[in-house]
Amino acid sequence: MKKLAVFFVSLLLLIGGIHSPSRSAAAEQEQVQVLIHTRLEGGEVVQGTEDITLSVYDLTSWRLTNELTEKEAKEFLLDKDATKETMKAFVENEKLQKLNSTPIKTDSEGKASVTVPRYQEGQDAAYLILAQGETGNQHLLPVVIFLPQYYPDTQKESYQLLFYGKYAEIVPPEPSEPPTSSSEEPPTKHPIEEPNEPIERSRTVKEYPQNSGKSYPQTNDVVRSYFEIGGLLVALGAIGLYYTKKKTGGRKNET
Repeated sequence: MKKLAVFFVSLLLLIGGIHSPSRSAAAEQEQVQVLIHTRLEGGEVVQGTEDITLSVYDLTSWRLTNELTEKEAKEFLLDKDATKETMKAFVENEKLQKLNSTPIKTDSEGKASVTVPRYQEGQDAAYLILAQGETGNQHLLPVVIFLPQYYPDTQKESYQLLFYGKYAEIVPPEPSEPPTSSSEEPPTKHPIEEPNEPIERSRTVKEYPQNSGKSYPQTNDVVRSYFEIGGLLVALGAIGLYYTKKKTGGRKNET
């Protein structure tokens, strides 16, 4: 009878072990509620943030790969001023999975609530929450969450987290000059006006003599100087011929 009782107890424990979820499976079912106040901690509304929405990204793999503490991760992400462009590039480069299929909206008091898993694939989860839809000159800074989080007084793990919005001024990007197209015609060069007073030429500039053989179609100076020399030679030849004939004629008369 005693052996039969031990058998039934062992059988019940075995059945209970088969049907009860494992510890890791139960951990996967644990949820953490995250409440975000998009207003400042004093309740002040930041202009242009009345209709913003939130998106939640799984940061667990990045957290484990880089082995950063929550403080170090926040310093790293916010060190780049956390602009929309840098955060978008970060999400794309790290291939972060977006958890919400539709944007998470805020209510009339600027609050938004989202529930996230305590674990991701059996590991302590981490999340990145980004905002969209700001219309003013301020944007909501990213929210970085590393789980677990504890109550500061009892050090008991908390499953309800509260975050107040922190904002930074949006700095518009500097306009860049459009690239010059190769098909565009170069700008017309305006002629340089000669100064009224003469400018002393540099001694390093090589100057050519007037009869160097260089041609200048604008003035045709060299071509004109050749005609002048030719005319002078003809005149000198005629004068010489005249005096030669005169001397020859004088000699004939003497004989």
